[in-house]
Amino acid sequence: MIRHSAEDAQSYTQDLLKWQEEQSQADLRRRQATSSHDGSSAAAQAPVRSRAGKAPAPAHSNDTGVADNEGEWRAKGNAEFKAGRYDAAIEAYTRALAAKATAAGYGNRALAHLRSGDAGKAEEDARQALRVDASFLKAWQRRAAARRALGRPLAAVADLEEALRLEPTSKVLAAERLACIAEAEAAEGIKPLTTWRRIPGSQAGQEAAAAAAAAVAQRMSKPGTLPPPRTGTELELAWRGLRGDAAAQAAYLAALDPPRLPTLLGAALTAPLLASLAQAALAALLPEQPSHAVAVLEGLAATPRFRVVAMCMAGAQRAELRGAWDAAAAAAAAARGPDLAGRLAAARRAFGL
Repeated sequence: MIRHSAEDAQSYTQDLLKWQEEQSQADLRRRQATSSHDGSSAAAQAPVRSRAGKAPAPAHSNDTGVADNEGEWRAKGNAEFKAGRYDAAIEAYTRALAAKATAAGYGNRALAHLRSGDAGKAEEDARQALRVDASFLKAWQRRAAARRALGRPLAAVADLEEALRLEPTSKVLAAERLACIAEAEAAEGIKPLTTWRRIPGSQAGQEAAAAAAAAVAQRMSKPGTLPPPRTGTELELAWRGLRGDAAAQAAYLAALDPPRLPTLLGAALTAPLLASLAQAALAALLPEQPSHAVAVLEGLAATPRFRVVAMCMAGAQRAELRGAWDAAAAAAAAARGPDLAGRLAAARRAFGL
């Protein structure tokens, strides 16, 4: 069953009230203009208004008439929607779109289709709205809702990512994104990432942990002496010790066997680790060992939970990766040949960047 947030409903109502106020002001201006027009009666020139149970006048051949007709059908659709008569609202919105196709019109009809339970038509209307105006936030949100209802949570996550670009502070959009990610994990049989909580320990225990971390950091300063990681946890711990050292990161990645990455990482792959490994492969390793760097990216993309984890990357991480990929693609195209450039482009598509 499709869920609709209180924020979406409140936003829709606010838009409706704003539009009604604008229509009232426009009607007043038209009546004033009509009363001053020579040789025309007020009755003949009065604008057609939407009334319950009365269909709007047919569209005229001039632009003003078409606009009036579209507005009145839209008003009727809004009234039917508020009353919960979604089929009637869809019919009215369809007539409004026939008079004038707008992103808001497609968005209105998409929401009505969602409420009536037709997610397929809702997705198509949202797509048409985005074709008219790609910056229309509600179209991204409604297409995400439709795709989620159609059992395609990862596609919904992609739409919610775009919506969050337009409204980064929306808690509702962020919550919907996390819910879709959870559904995608469940659909693919992937256990959710474990949430860790720091538990205060004894002073002796903390000192022992600090000493162990220092020892690991010292070993990390000489990547060539490190044995290959046996588990994803070992890889992650080693990688943390190399933070901030691009040369050491490149050397460590160069020592990895890319085909083993899917088995090695398994369910241990997290969004921050994925972003960091990919960033280092592109920026630090690719200039020196381009073929191995691309193989690392391909190995990461083949891990079991890759698609879901890639969607979990934060916006800032995705932006950094896009920049690194742009630079790497330019270098590959200029100096490395078409085969490497093609593999790099395919890996980028897999990352959804």
